[in-house]
Amino acid sequence: MLLSAYASHVSAVLLSWSGVAAVVACGLVHRHYALDNVRQKSKVAVKEGVHTLATVCRGIIFLMLGHDMFWMAWKVDWNLLGLIVVLSALYR
Repeated sequence: MLLSAYASHVSAVLLSWSGVAAVVACGLVHRHYALDNVRQKSKVAVKEGVHTLATVCRGIIFLMLGHDMFWMAWKVDWNLLGLIVVLSALYR
């Protein structure tokens, strides 16, 4: 399955198409056809593995965003910040 995702990405890039869209389309096709051929225990293992991988990736993304925000020079719009706090308190 990984080889077909990589092949779809490479072929899309060679045709100057979006590689990400090709991998997403490949994943949709695999989900529709390949999961019927997988045992229930394997489905649970794949689901938990993908969930773990997504959690790790999300953590890496937030670490990278936090690092970038720490090193950037920010100009704070205090009026907007105050408005957000007030609206959040009212609609909570």
